[in-house]
Amino acid sequence: MKESDTGRTGPAGYLADRVKDALGTVDGLFINAVVTRPTPFGSTTEKEYDELFDINVKRTRRRGRDARRTCASGALP
Repeated sequence: MKESDTGRTGPAGYLADRVKDALGTVDGLFINAVVTRPTPFGSTTEKEYDELFDINVKRTRRRGRDARRTCASGALP
């Protein structure tokens, strides 16, 4: 199992390259990102929302897209 912090900035393919070097192909992939701010829903600013969306959605999607190249044939659509 390899872990990555989707909140970290840097080359998006960094983890995928490390996994490919260490393991070769990957048979399955689970990506989970949960970052939140302890503020009432109505008090969340646009900036806070954008930061959370970036980490929880955009960076997670980017990691998954990069990981596809490490997956065995047929492991991901």
